[in-house]
Amino acid sequence: MLIDSGQFLGNIENIQHLFRRSFNREIERRYIVWRYVDNPLKHTLVSVNYDNGNVTANYSACPCYLSYKSITMKSALSMTTMTDPDYRGKGIFPLLARELYDFICQNGYKMVWGFPNHFSHAKFITSLNWSNIYEIPTMVLNLSSYTFKGTIQYETDNTFDMSYDDSIIRDDLIHVLKSQIYLKWRYAQNPVNKYYNIVILEHEKVSSYLVFKYYGQCLDIVDFQVVNYDEAEYLLQAVIGIANDHKLSYINCWAPVHHFIHPLCEKYGFRSSTPITYFGGRILDEQLDQKDYLNYSNWYIQMGDSDVY
Repeated sequence: MLIDSGQFLGNIENIQHLFRRSFNREIERRYIVWRYVDNPLKHTLVSVNYDNGNVTANYSACPCYLSYKSITMKSALSMTTMTDPDYRGKGIFPLLARELYDFICQNGYKMVWGFPNHFSHAKFITSLNWSNIYEIPTMVLNLSSYTFKGTIQYETDNTFDMSYDDSIIRDDLIHVLKSQIYLKWRYAQNPVNKYYNIVILEHEKVSSYLVFKYYGQCLDIVDFQVVNYDEAEYLLQAVIGIANDHKLSYINCWAPVHHFIHPLCEKYGFRSSTPITYFGGRILDEQLDQKDYLNYSNWYIQMGDSDVY
């Protein structure tokens, strides 16, 4: 059954219990509220299965806007799928997903998309009519083989209080609409991860930015948005210097091969590697052109567009 934000908040302990049963680890209440209730669209997109008063399965999505060729549309980022071990194999997950898709389609959502893992990928394709869009490689820079040329000065805005708008991102590529409200929510207000943001200012407005986080001996570039090659190179040099100062081993990023950041990353020694991430989706509005939205060369996707990073 579909539940609204009030019902969802009343079931958080049940959701946490199901998460623990499903994955043998914990999920924090503050993360759940941030992602599913306090998202910029303020929509809670959750379908659950009850049995004897317990939540035995859950499928959820997070609302966001996509932008393409000056057209903005509502979409849903597919999130966690959970089924209690005692209820697996009963076909519950596809029923919950179809119920949620019907609901979001009726409420103006044009597409559901996301990054299924190797456990759920086949089920999304065969049971939910998803299409594969790409298998995204991780580009990795091994810092032990990199020759450093000195650090450069850079400016930061970790709170995203400077002036941002989505025009930084190429309009001819499908991308998550990244308004200042979205950026502040996604990175500055994230309750479980600490993100850092280095920026280039032009006329008191951010013209390019690079968001990163630390993960063990790695630095993950989670959002690399640049107006041109020169500013991209400046930010990349800055973040390599930061990683060197912290004596890290690797820098990871997603750099679509059809965008100029890919040859830039290759120039600095990044190479395609693992992990490889499934990227797929399902069009809910028949008016959308599948040739556009199911073609990876039309997308600009970053790690931060996933809920994993």
